[in-house]
Amino acid sequence: MGQLAIPVEMRIGDCYRSVKSKLIPAGGSDTVHFDAWSAVQVGHHPVRCTTMLPNDNNPANDFLDAEVAVVWRDAGCPRVLAPAGTVPADDTVLPRAVVRNFGTETDRIPAVFRYGQFYAQLVYSDSLAPGDSAVLVFPPLVIVPGEEIASCSTALHGDMFPPNNRYAVTVLGATSQIRLEPDSSTVAPPAGIVNYYLTCYNHGNCADTIDITQLRTRPNWQIQFFDSSGTNELIDHNGNGVVDLGPVPAQGRVVFVSRITVPADELGLVTDSTQVQATSGRDESVWDRANCYTTVKAIADLLIEPDQLQTTAPGKPVDQRFVITNLGNIEDYADLSWWTTNSRWQHELLDGTGKGLGDRNNNGRKDIGPIAPHSGIVVLVLRVTPDGWSQLGQRDTSYITVQSFADGQVTDEATAITEVAGAVTGLLVEPDQTGVVPVGDSAIFGLWVETSGTIQDVVNLTVTCSGAGWQTVLLDETGEKLRDTDFDNRPDLGLVWPGTRRCFVLKVRAPSSAQLVGYIESLSAKVTVTGSAASDPGLSDSSNLVLVAVPRFEIHSHYNSLSDRIRFIFSTPSRGRVSLLVYNRLGELLRRLIDGDEYQPGIYSLEWDGPDEEGQRLAPGIYLYLFEVRPERGGSHREVKKVIIKR
Repeated sequence: MGQLAIPVEMRIGDCYRSVKSKLIPAGGSDTVHFDAWSAVQVGHHPVRCTTMLPNDNNPANDFLDAEVAVVWRDAGCPRVLAPAGTVPADDTVLPRAVVRNFGTETDRIPAVFRYGQFYAQLVYSDSLAPGDSAVLVFPPLVIVPGEEIASCSTALHGDMFPPNNRYAVTVLGATSQIRLEPDSSTVAPPAGIVNYYLTCYNHGNCADTIDITQLRTRPNWQIQFFDSSGTNELIDHNGNGVVDLGPVPAQGRVVFVSRITVPADELGLVTDSTQVQATSGRDESVWDRANCYTTVKAIADLLIEPDQLQTTAPGKPVDQRFVITNLGNIEDYADLSWWTTNSRWQHELLDGTGKGLGDRNNNGRKDIGPIAPHSGIVVLVLRVTPDGWSQLGQRDTSYITVQSFADGQVTDEATAITEVAGAVTGLLVEPDQTGVVPVGDSAIFGLWVETSGTIQDVVNLTVTCSGAGWQTVLLDETGEKLRDTDFDNRPDLGLVWPGTRRCFVLKVRAPSSAQLVGYIESLSAKVTVTGSAASDPGLSDSSNLVLVAVPRFEIHSHYNSLSDRIRFIFSTPSRGRVSLLVYNRLGELLRRLIDGDEYQPGIYSLEWDGPDEEGQRLAPGIYLYLFEVRPERGGSHREVKKVIIKR
């Protein structure tokens, strides 16, 4: 036979078909070349080659099957995890990146991490199945200042898609540098407010949130931070509990106000040395400080008072007492000068204890001090002695000037008038009295003082009391506590005119029942009120008050947790038979603590540790006790109360 044209078909899955015809002699064979196939369909595909000879007598051998696999090799880096963004310069970090097997075969993927011109390291992943990812960790690197490119590139041999091999990020090696200025100082008055305008510079290479704090501020001084307008207080932008300036751009600056308030009671010349600190929010080790020195203005202010009139007899000295008050805020001395209208009389300046004054600051004038600031006081005495031949009614007027040693421009003046007016020749304090005061109560007793002579004088009063626990206070007719008008540390009635009765009040409070337990002798007391003339302390008189504290019919109980005992305190105003009985809540008698014993008027105490009549301790709980007094005359007094027994 001759040659035969045999048509042949080649199929690859559903994606390829090609038919060719080949002349083949009888009994011969040849190779058929089909159209080219682009292997883009990844996966496994069946392959069949089929002859298509018409009228083929043996179709069983017309085809042959096979299989073809289309594979894809592709690895890439979808993300760089670290370093990224802004990182403090000089920090050591471990570079990390994600690699992924985008291919169809399991592969071990090599990757190179680069950072600027300083770092390049190769790391292999474990075997990754198709579609799997892994985080690769590279050897440590040190971040350099400024911007650098960090990248990770896969280097899979035969990679079929290079565009996804590399991922790059920009890394800023952040440097922090802060400058805060200027150092400032000023002088402020007490309660003054000072605004220090400070400028904070960010010399770093990235924005920074700068925290503002203060150090070394004196106690009770107030410091606040405001924006440059001085109206809005700084707030905490970064949530770390510290106020800050907000984000300050690289090479930027922010002006803000440090407001310091001086306490109203601060001493003069005191200096507050507040340090304002600006701290980087990125790096707490980076900070700068500005010093704000605030010195309190020294204020001198002296006051001498009161102007006064005193009388005395010829040749008899009289003390005019003045109080010098330092209203300033610094310790001060008062330089003293005076002139008088009667140079024949003797004048002498003394301190409050009667000692002579010196010239401490050597300026030729006597002085007194030191006087504490903020209302500190000293007492100054001008002792005036008329000559022996002065006539009744003659006067001397002395003008005393105080001058601040701290500030010579600060002065004040007081006037002292001394008049010859005779003498005090007699003094009465009346009347003697007796009284009854219920225990723990107060009573009022009216008294009066009368002097005789030719001058008015201050009458000083003292009170003594013989009974323990009794309290006394001297009042004027209006019920106000008597004052010390002549500054001798004793209450007085002020100037009393001869022949004029000056009334006053003695308020007495009797001891309480608790105070009188065991001190029955204190039921009575003798109170002596003594009046004496200021011009002649030896001229005096006394009024005696004999007082008796009258007990009430009463009883109280107290539990002592330390001794586990109950203490009864009871009193009776009259003699009689006393009973103290303990019952349970059903009314059953448990213990006779006192059973009709005779007691004198007074206040008594009894302790009980809880046993009944048989000596058995009572169980914890609430019990009743009956207190009864049957006096010799009159009806009985009875009282029932509860008592709690604890264990």
